[in-house]
Amino acid sequence: MIYVGGPVKLAKFKQAGTADLGAAVVEALGDRKAALMANHGLVAVGKDLDEAEFVSEIVEIHAKMYVMAKSLGKINVVPDDIVRSWREFYYKKMKSY
Repeated sequence: MIYVGGPVKLAKFKQAGTADLGAAVVEALGDRKAALMANHGLVAVGKDLDEAEFVSEIVEIHAKMYVMAKSLGKINVVPDDIVRSWREFYYKKMKSY
């Protein structure tokens, strides 16, 4: 959540290659770095290709962890305010380097 900006949202299904799909992805992304396109797959963004690839790898790893955890029972979702505080701490710390 620190790198992506929060839970990955799902963009509404739109036909591939259309401006409507692009608009749905932008809406789902909001201020985050990843979104899922219904029936199409993941979109990850970053300041460059390396960051976008890193974000996509993070999402894939955490999706696998989610599926495994879900198979064991209830998922404990981290509250939004805690995610925000983690992000603020992380990005402030990164700026000091």
